[in-house]
Amino acid sequence: KLSDAPGVVIAPPHLVEGETGWDGYIDTFKLREAGWSAHSMYDPQLATRAEVKNAEIVIVDEAHNVRNAESGLYGRVRAAVQGKRVVCLTATPFNNRPDDLVSLVELFGGAEIAGEARGTFIGCLRDIAKRYAKLVDEARDLTDAEGRKRNAAAIGACGDELRIRLAPLTIRRNRLDLRNLYPDMAARMPEQKLVRRTFELSKVGGGDFYEKVVGHYFGGPAPKFSAAMYQPEKYLSTSATAVQRQGNLSKMLRRFLVMRWESSPVAFKATVGHVKDWLKAAVKKFEDEGVFYSGAELNPLTGELVDDGESDVYRAASPAQAQRFLKDLKADFTTLEEVETGFADAGLDDPENDGKLASLIETIQSVFDGTFEGEPFDPANPRKIIVFSQYADTARYVRDELEKHFAGNVAFAEGGLSVAAKQDLETHFRIGGGKARSLEKLILVCTDVLSEGVNLNQAGVVVNYDISWNPVRTIQRIGRINRINSKAFDRIYAVNFFPADETASGVEGISVRKMMMIHRILGEDAKVLSEDEEPAAFLSRITNLNQAEGEDGVSDETKVRRLYEDGMIAKCGSSP
Repeated sequence: KLSDAPGVVIAPPHLVEGETGWDGYIDTFKLREAGWSAHSMYDPQLATRAEVKNAEIVIVDEAHNVRNAESGLYGRVRAAVQGKRVVCLTATPFNNRPDDLVSLVELFGGAEIAGEARGTFIGCLRDIAKRYAKLVDEARDLTDAEGRKRNAAAIGACGDELRIRLAPLTIRRNRLDLRNLYPDMAARMPEQKLVRRTFELSKVGGGDFYEKVVGHYFGGPAPKFSAAMYQPEKYLSTSATAVQRQGNLSKMLRRFLVMRWESSPVAFKATVGHVKDWLKAAVKKFEDEGVFYSGAELNPLTGELVDDGESDVYRAASPAQAQRFLKDLKADFTTLEEVETGFADAGLDDPENDGKLASLIETIQSVFDGTFEGEPFDPANPRKIIVFSQYADTARYVRDELEKHFAGNVAFAEGGLSVAAKQDLETHFRIGGGKARSLEKLILVCTDVLSEGVNLNQAGVVVNYDISWNPVRTIQRIGRINRINSKAFDRIYAVNFFPADETASGVEGISVRKMMMIHRILGEDAKVLSEDEEPAAFLSRITNLNQAEGEDGVSDETKVRRLYEDGMIAKCGSSP
């Protein structure tokens, strides 16, 4: 405790209450009498709460949630921290782009940051962010190996610059740092191993339906699905900027459909069906009333669009405009009907034709058989398995199919979990007193609702059944079982499922590139997505970068730590 000043902790609501939440920590360390309290970052009155207004110190926990400077959440938190000392806690400050880091740094007050004028420091970060964005744009058009290599090196250099810039503001200890600083801790941390599983999208159903999906319906130089519903400005407006923005959105949404295919046949079918139903309702509304509601919700009971007052409303300026727009909307509807027919003809309604699911079942069975990566299975301390999907319909589909093969051993979790439900899951998937607390429920299938804030270390295997564009999700998932000081197994495994084909979604390339930036900026302690990753301790990478600039190779933080430890040893040595 370095200060008697009052303070507040701002955190996601599920980390505020209870003995294991911030309220419990504040009571345990007797900080409440010093004026400390905890509050939800989603509280609309956050900045006007008396405790927040009177606080001198603010801790923002899981600060990566406020990385988007354009969001209402960011504005609320920034208003709450104005004029106060700020500490941001997060294991994953970089999610998608360097702008994430700029947003967090801008929460810090003062005329200077790290000894530089505030505007100069933040301006330098913004310059790096712009260079990074330009390099990422260039990467999309590169086809030759040498050009890609140069581009990757330049992107990596941006990461190195950010690391050096942010080092004076950062206190970070990954597991490699802890092993280096405190060798005795190595025995208390499991070794994290990477396992890659691939599945053939192009051979499902024995036909060429996948090639049609990515090269004809939703991809290729002229996709048959025009996505007119996502770009009404193209037909009903003359705003060039809006047309470009909506055109980019339509491309992203076509890519999203392919991502759903990669997740599971069920997810793809559900999305196509929902888009088709929405399109049918939109066409009827436009024909009957001459208006198009972009962003309106579909009422599943009536099949009609419901305008919540926040939708963008478009009207055709001429009959010719309306006719052209309707023509493409109806053509897209027909295309989606073709896709649904092709889906059924390829046999994708039958789980027996799902090679990815078959690979998952085989992987799980090998864990229980004691043949997975040479790891024996101990019934008294079972290596349990967590299967993550970012999509609820995929998670439900996997749960139902696994229950057929591993009856009675499958637990499930998706959004809206109560505190009691989370505690019940921890009973089955968290060790207690160094041993299993439950020998039941060997498999947990869940969405990313459980990727934060729970300890599930009785599981020795995390399966990433699908991969997000944002690799931080994958890091957080693995973090449920890679726990310091509560090791259940000597080795834990992350099993990543990737399509064997070069796919139109580009998820693997995008996520691996972002993962490389995380390694360069923050120094991850284990491989997460690719064997090409280079884990490194945060302090050692800073040291290496400093040495390259001719400095003594010892960070200021390390020097201070050594002086502190030497002083404590001297004091202890002179004590009676």
